[in-house]
Amino acid sequence: MRRQQLFSLLTLLLMAATGAWAQEPATTYSVKMKDGTVDAKNWTIASGQKSATGDAADGLTGLSKKDAVTLTYGGRLKVKSVTATTDVEPPAPVDGTILPYADGSGKQRNAIVVTLGEKKYAIATENETSNASDTKDGMGYYTFDKACELFAKGHTDGSYTTVNVWRLPTKDELNALLDLTSSWQAAPAGRTWTIGSGSLFMPASGYKWGSSWESVGSRGKYWTSTPSSYAGQSYNLQFSNFNPQWSVDNKNYRCTVRLICQLPSKISGDDIGKVIGVNGMVYANKAEAEEAGTTASAIIAYVGNKGSVEEGTKYRGLAIALTDAGNGGIQWYEQKDDDDEVISCLKDLHNPSTDIPTSLYYMDGLASTNSLVSGCNLSHTHPAAIAARNYSVSRPSEASEWFLPSIGQWNMIVNGLTNTT
Repeated sequence: MRRQQLFSLLTLLLMAATGAWAQEPATTYSVKMKDGTVDAKNWTIASGQKSATGDAADGLTGLSKKDAVTLTYGGRLKVKSVTATTDVEPPAPVDGTILPYADGSGKQRNAIVVTLGEKKYAIATENETSNASDTKDGMGYYTFDKACELFAKGHTDGSYTTVNVWRLPTKDELNALLDLTSSWQAAPAGRTWTIGSGSLFMPASGYKWGSSWESVGSRGKYWTSTPSSYAGQSYNLQFSNFNPQWSVDNKNYRCTVRLICQLPSKISGDDIGKVIGVNGMVYANKAEAEEAGTTASAIIAYVGNKGSVEEGTKYRGLAIALTDAGNGGIQWYEQKDDDDEVISCLKDLHNPSTDIPTSLYYMDGLASTNSLVSGCNLSHTHPAAIAARNYSVSRPSEASEWFLPSIGQWNMIVNGLTNTT
């Protein structure tokens, strides 16, 4: 019996990779009609109930799964059960939105959404205080090296720019903030940036040099993770009653810190060759995922339209595991009795000598693996499928189970990864 090394494949439901904003996504509901009820196109939400849009026959949006809905029909009040049919992807938060935001590791801060350059960020609405070198008036102060140790994974060269992690900003990232409208205020002393319909206030908290507090109430100094070309000095964002500007100061100054978090975007074809973490976020490589506090689960190999990668599903992407399943060679199937027994476990059967072109269109690896694992009620087993299903590496919660790819899915993977390294 031939043995071969096995690669397990993970199919991903690649939805918008957003962090955890403290809001419930809109959900589409349909009304479950009672027997005999007809012509229910014009149901409306009863007075006093939660508002929604749409009509009941096509689905109502703006509701959450916990909402009870009372609907009117023919002038009479009736209580109908509703069942969720589609979870609608929540809209991207607009600039100026202020909400609690939890990054990929679950660390949460109140934040405001802002576009800096071509990327969206959440900027914390309060100064950082955790593990501060010094504190004054409820605010934390840090040396440059301490700030980088705590909020840039120890990177002191401005290179730590991991997505969906609360971290120290770089000079380049905050450059765009200087272009936004801001104004000085005297009490409380600080600067306010206008962002969309919201605003961001940063206090003029000064800094500490040696044992002396300087410019408290008249100047703000906020560290970035970007060093200066001058030895022992680094960049910080400085402002007073003059326009914000860059200042280069001694790394031993104790300045304030305002964390940012670059918001993840939708997974696209540009992400092929990158890794997806257990938290569902995309990273440039395994090391970056680990720096973000998650485990790299698989390499993204294909991204297409919804339902394009597995028949009868809504999955739109394929990702291949970083390591093999099992130790060494694994049999595809193990015959227990008659070697000539026909294998009829798979959804699609074809003659490999004459039907290869047709097989390239088979997109049923998940369904076939389910069939192989479940048994077949025949006198053989399928160790390869079982090993794939039992693969121990964790996967994103919205991904499918691990499975053996069909030839059509393998073709997608090979084509997708052809131009990546």
